[in-house]
Amino acid sequence: MLLTVSEKKYRHIVEGTKEIIFTLDENWRFKTANDAIKAEFKISPEAVTKYTLTDLIYDELTDATILRKIITEKLEESKKSSTPVRFNAQIKTPNLIEPVEFKITLEFIEIEGLREIIGKAVKISDDRFSEFFISEKCEYLIKNLLFTADDISHRITDNLQKYMDKSDITSIRIGLREIIINSIEHGNLNISFEEKTEAILNDRYFEFINERQSNPDHRDKRVRIEYLISASKAIYKVTDQGKGFNHRKFLSGLSDDPAELMLAHGRGISMVKSIFDEVKYNSKGNQVLLVKHINKNRGREADENM
Repeated sequence: MLLTVSEKKYRHIVEGTKEIIFTLDENWRFKTANDAIKAEFKISPEAVTKYTLTDLIYDELTDATILRKIITEKLEESKKSSTPVRFNAQIKTPNLIEPVEFKITLEFIEIEGLREIIGKAVKISDDRFSEFFISEKCEYLIKNLLFTADDISHRITDNLQKYMDKSDITSIRIGLREIIINSIEHGNLNISFEEKTEAILNDRYFEFINERQSNPDHRDKRVRIEYLISASKAIYKVTDQGKGFNHRKFLSGLSDDPAELMLAHGRGISMVKSIFDEVKYNSKGNQVLLVKHINKNRGREADENM
């Protein structure tokens, strides 16, 4: 069949770009992809059709199943409203030695009465202004939305690239995301480890989260995130409006109660202790200060009044 001029131009643009252009079906499975996917994902356009987009989401240091659920929930919300969605994610295919972070954009369009999901993936490279970066101090107040926790964890670690290796930045970002998610779940929404586990096992995790988010006792609570990045250290303070918990046993390693240890795991304490140089909770247990020394010879004691 002869191609129209517009079709030829479209194919030329799609195949000529270094950005990955692809289409997905209603279940997020790859239908087509341009040749750029071979260079970036190390997989052919034909082979990628065996996978869904969420199959390729990678997360080594945390529960990847939960991360995929969060992203899938966001995708489903966007599909219902046909609104574009953008997010960052680490992608790992069988032929990629290490995961690579991409900015992914999806749009929903109709062609001859059929709905198509068109996507673009762009590798996140070093910021062109990073060489000029000196320091940053900022504060955010976020709602109890799990997808926001993932987005904000990228934002508040972006400028670490000036001073740290990518692998270390990834660890810090994942640790922060866990702390923020747990501030939302166990703090503001007052969800116990047992309740969360039961909801996941019954495949109603997001339904349960939505119920708590709309509850008048919890819906107006917020998570405050303050941070400072300099050449010597990165400091993050995360505060929720929950009841807090007895963190002293977990930080001291004295607790041998299985239920308490599972709660500590649920709050990401064991992970965070392995990532950050200092982990300090307030007396109530609803605020944590995290410090990572970048240059330990220049690093000084963190000021809790940041």
